Amino acid sequence: MLPRFRNDDNFDKGRRGWKSGKDDASTGRWALWTAVLCVGAVFLLLVLLLTEHELLGYNVKRSEIVHPAGHHAVHVIDANEEIEQMALATEPPQGHVVSRTTVARVHGQGDDGPNGQAGIAAGGQTLPRGVSPAGASRFTPVDVLCFDKQTRVPIAAMNDDFCDCPGGGDEPGTGACPEDSFYCPNAGHAPATVVSARVNDGVCDCCDGSDEWGSENRCSNTCQDAAAASRETERTREAGRALQQRYAVAGRAAKAALGQGDQNPAWGPHDAFHHLDGKCFATISTDYKYDLCWFKTVTQSGWDAAAQSKKSPTHSLGSKWSWDPGPELKGTFEGGANCFNGPARSTKVTFVCGDPVAGEEITRIQEDEKCIYGLTFVTAAAC
Repeated sequence: MLPRFRNDDNFDKGRRGWKSGKDDASTGRWALWTAVLCVGAVFLLLVLLLTEHELLGYNVKRSEIVHPAGHHAVHVIDANEEIEQMALATEPPQGHVVSRTTVARVHGQGDDGPNGQAGIAAGGQTLPRGVSPAGASRFTPVDVLCFDKQTRVPIAAMNDDFCDCPGGGDEPGTGACPEDSFYCPNAGHAPATVVSARVNDGVCDCCDGSDEWGSENRCSNTCQDAAAASRETERTREAGRALQQRYAVAGRAAKAALGQGDQNPAWGPHDAFHHLDGKCFATISTDYKYDLCWFKTVTQSGWDAAAQSKKSPTHSLGSKWSWDPGPELKGTFEGGANCFNGPARSTKVTFVCGDPVAGEEITRIQEDEKCIYGLTFVTAAAC
């Protein structure tokens, strides 16, 4: 037999050797490509981290934070206004953008001065901007209880210009929740509360300017002036109360002299308005002269300012007096002259506490509605 099998065996061995070498080379190339891809991926990741800081699907780019569709960024900001953490929460409007300056002020940080004051301190904790000490119990270091008393949202969601709480409770320092109110500390004067819709609207509602912390309008702190005016008003009220008590004593004595066992309805609470009964006052407004005789009548006449005389007939604005129900000192003159194609004229009166030294006067009268007039009268009897 010819040595064919030996030659075939050698051929098979050579072929297997060639195939094995080919497999080794292929394996080497795959390993090389894998290494290249890994290096490239690491390089791209480093570039991405250095340029855009991809954090949980949020793009933090230079001066603004962009919320991708379907997500809402909740921010945790440190004292240096650097972003430490972002977490997923409820869904805001698509493409919502929050400036970095706004984000840095989430917990009352930002510029110094009245427009950038942080939240006030209460009970050993610093409350978020716009929260009053009375509302401190809703807050913990990690979350806040909403007004519905059931829902809690992360503390980082406070004042992020998105209303997370159903029914409000997390946006006192912005206008995002219409149910929220902004607390004005007003150091040196009385604290106050304004609706959150007035925050950063360009109008200084708080005397300390804290409601305009993020607007271009830099409010001056007028709390000292407001406190001085308030003290003056209180002194006026105290003097007015003393006189009002004397009026009341005189009114009760007059009632007793008339033999009336019940309070005369025309003399008001404590009979103090007996002092005004029958007294008349007049005022001129533009082209009209108004005459008021207490508890009897109010009239209107055309007035010639140059001649200082009446120039048209007199019309009654009411001749039947009654006190309005409720705690406020208000009343109405009814039964006046009929308007042309309208109802009978009437006058609604509001009493205001006045300085006894300045005296009593009509400070306002005008037609607020068709045939319905509004009159404001200042007197110590209302103190």
